[in-house]
Amino acid sequence: MRHGSFTVRNGETAYRVDVQPDGTAQVKPAAHNGTDAKDHSPVPVGLESIARSKCRAWAGGRWRDVFVWVSGDQRHVFVDGEVFELEATAAGLRPRRARHRGDELSAPMPAKVREVLVSRGQAVRAGDVLVKLEAMKMELAIRAPRAGTVVSINCTVGELVAQGAQLLEITP
Repeated sequence: MRHGSFTVRNGETAYRVDVQPDGTAQVKPAAHNGTDAKDHSPVPVGLESIARSKCRAWAGGRWRDVFVWVSGDQRHVFVDGEVFELEATAAGLRPRRARHRGDELSAPMPAKVREVLVSRGQAVRAGDVLVKLEAMKMELAIRAPRAGTVVSINCTVGELVAQGAQLLEITP
C-alpha cells in the first residue's frame, strides 16, 4: 500500500488523505473547499490491503471496500458508490503511471462490459473513451493512454470480465 499525502476530489469537494506506513490514515476536508480545513478534525481511518488495487477502510464504525483505478494519467478511487479523482501531493511522491501489458488495456477490477465505443481498425486519440464498464453500480471509462489504432477487441457488451482481463489492444 502506498503511503504519503493525497488529495481526493468528488466534484468541487476535496479531501486531504494522509496515509501512514503502518496502514492508518487521516482524512479531512482540504482548505480550498470554501471552508477553513483547520476547523475540521481529521477522521481516523484504518486500512487493510487486499490486492494491488483494492483495500478495505475502517471508518465511521464500518468497513468499506476501496478500489483504486488507474487509466493513463487518470486516477480514481471508488468508495461506496462514489467516485473520487486522486492526486498525489506529497513532495517527492509521484503518482504511478498506468501499467499496460504492451499495448493491451485491461479491466481494473471485475466488471460488466456496458459499451464498446470503438471498432477494430479505428484511430483513437489519447484520452478517448474506448470501453465503458460497470462495477459496483459505478461506470468505469477505459481511456486510450496514447494515440493509436485499435488492433483487437476482446470483449463484448454484457460480458462479465475479471480483473486484469484484456479488453482491447491498440498500436501507436
